[in-house]
Amino acid sequence: MNHPTADIAAVLDPQTQDAPAVLVCHIGGTDSAAEIVAGILDDLEAAALNLFPAWLPGGADIDGRTLLDVAAVRVLAKRLAATSRHFGPFVAALAEATVRGTRLDPSRYARETRAAGLARVLATGYRRSHTVLVVTAPPDLPVDDQHVLAAACEWLAVQGRIGIAVATSAIPAIDRFTTVTVPPGARTGTVAHGESSSHSPEPVRLRYPALAGRPHPGSAAEKKLDAALQDCDWARGGRWNTIYQPDPLRAPICVDLMWPDARCVVEVDGDDHRMPAKYAADRRRDVRLQLDGYAVLRFTNEQVLDDVSAVVAAIEGYVRGRRRETGSTRSATEGSTR
Repeated sequence: MNHPTADIAAVLDPQTQDAPAVLVCHIGGTDSAAEIVAGILDDLEAAALNLFPAWLPGGADIDGRTLLDVAAVRVLAKRLAATSRHFGPFVAALAEATVRGTRLDPSRYARETRAAGLARVLATGYRRSHTVLVVTAPPDLPVDDQHVLAAACEWLAVQGRIGIAVATSAIPAIDRFTTVTVPPGARTGTVAHGESSSHSPEPVRLRYPALAGRPHPGSAAEKKLDAALQDCDWARGGRWNTIYQPDPLRAPICVDLMWPDARCVVEVDGDDHRMPAKYAADRRRDVRLQLDGYAVLRFTNEQVLDDVSAVVAAIEGYVRGRRRETGSTRSATEGSTR
């Protein structure tokens, strides 16, 4: 890409419905291409583990580490693989590692398998068709280091089947990649998913969206709340527009935003929720969720659009409190740093 890192945000914002899941990776220094690849794969795995259970249908109700839980997630992973492009053994092993609170043995799968598998898992978690990794580095890398970085990116793109975009400020001596130029005057701002527009702080190497899924495309309030939450570390683990159905004999409930670990649901209500029938239906949904141990917070569209900061602060305080009350052992920032 023929533009500084800051302009990546202008290119990606707003994202279309068919856009990929975008993660930003900053390489603070270069060793060998193999070591760069290994570090990136470790970071992608941490992101995937933190995103669980968004990428595993049915996994939201499994939160223990018993042998039964392990067996259950492996069955769910095999079901997922049977109806998708996921490689069954890999996604099952990743699901098991998540439940056990461990990491995958890097030697268990070839790097190609690991890279492609993680890219698919991350795309699934964010309800996208594929994953793109935006790679940046200091603009003053020696030429030899630029070639090392370029070789690592080529391996990830060709062998790992991950979409790669490299800021040319990181590899100005490399001319064998297709170049995309951003028109002058492009809007700049916060780099996609949390990187600073002036530099990428160490030791963080990989940043990714806090929330899985997508806000409703027709709801300006949900989109605004999503934008405000995506860079909040405490919000990790939240999922947009997900189906809650703890029992197959019960009717499913589609909730606007859920944090399974905190057992907290957030609803963003339009004017139609004030009508008697809709209001009564909302109360029935709330009671069902509350009986299952979930807290339900409701905000109107106007509250979100007029003062999103206050809404975010209210959600943060409640989610953090619920995590303490429920004794959640899963850190909201787990996997965000190396």
